[in-house]
Parts: sequence; structure tokens; C-alpha cells
Amino acid sequence: MNQANKIGELTLSVKLARFLIKVYQYLISPFLGKNCRFYPTCSQYTLGCIEVHGLIKGTLLGILRIAKCAPWHPGGYDPVPEEFLLFRRNKSSKTSFREGE
Repeated sequence: MNQANKIGELTLSVKLARFLIKVYQYLISPFLGKNCRFYPTCSQYTLGCIEVHGLIKGTLLGILRIAKCAPWHPGGYDPVPEEFLLFRRNKSSKTSFREGE
């Protein structure tokens, strides 16, 4: 399914959320400057999450992404996840803190 057909099938609440995010991107964000430590930006990430996962799950993923935006987080490339997981582990992380487990 291409993007045009997908947008045509969005619910009214998703369209409203898209509109509000676009208003933020065009009217508020330019005055805040380019401070985002992630790519895509948090607003673009949230927009993508809402389109892929729906309003509730997408908004939740967006809130979690914004919560990660702190001086101690390095940021970087963080794409919209294909599947909904609240807490993603890095692929390089171990399952145990102790060796041999």
C-alpha cells in the first residue's frame, strides 16, 4: 500500500494529531532552534509512529522518545520501530550482568 492510500484511510483523530504536529513544526519549532539530538526529530518521529502504530501507541512511543531527550543521552539515529515495543533493548546488550549466565 502506498503512502497516499494509507493517509486516505486515517481516522479523524489521527488526522487531528497530524495537523497539531504540523502546526508545531511550522509555527513553534522554528523559534526553538535546531536543538534536536535525534534523527528524525521528535515531532517527525511521533508523526511516523502515529501513522504506523495508530494514535495511542504512536503517541506513547513519541512521549517515550521525548523523555529520552536529556543531556545524558547521546541521541543519534532512532527510526520509527516496525513493531510496537515499549522498551527496546540494544541489540548489543547482554541478557545478564554476570558472565556465563
